[in-house]
Amino acid sequence: MTSSRDLSIPRPRHAADEPGTSPPPEAPAGAFSALLDARSRWHAAESAADPRARFVDAHAAALRAATALVVARAECLERPRPAGVWALLAEAAPELADWAEFLAGHSNRRALAESGVPVVTGPQADRLLVQSREFLDIVGRRLLGVAG
Repeated sequence: MTSSRDLSIPRPRHAADEPGTSPPPEAPAGAFSALLDARSRWHAAESAADPRARFVDAHAAALRAATALVVARAECLERPRPAGVWALLAEAAPELADWAEFLAGHSNRRALAESGVPVVTGPQADRLLVQSREFLDIVGRRLLGVAG
């Protein structure tokens, strides 16, 4: 299992007073609230001994992070009908479409694991934990207007 690292929201990599730079656009408070919830779920996943719980919480953390970015970019969305957060993420942040597809592909396994079906091994849960951490970091940087 990975060790705990600082999960605070990253600071922008550029100084606002540098010539030619501008401060990042303000993200709605709801976006940061969802990101903080995602980080809390990630910590729960990291400390879970049971692989199913670790997998479920890691996926839930990624889902909340995706929600944060969708909330922040809601004006980009033109949906005539309801859609899942992974589809909305791919629309609101096309640069993260691969992440949306990857994480959406784990939704059924998460649902089965949540219902108690033993469909997740320890190594699978650990991999998703690492991948969800990477995704949370990417979303945090996007919310602050930092590339990367």
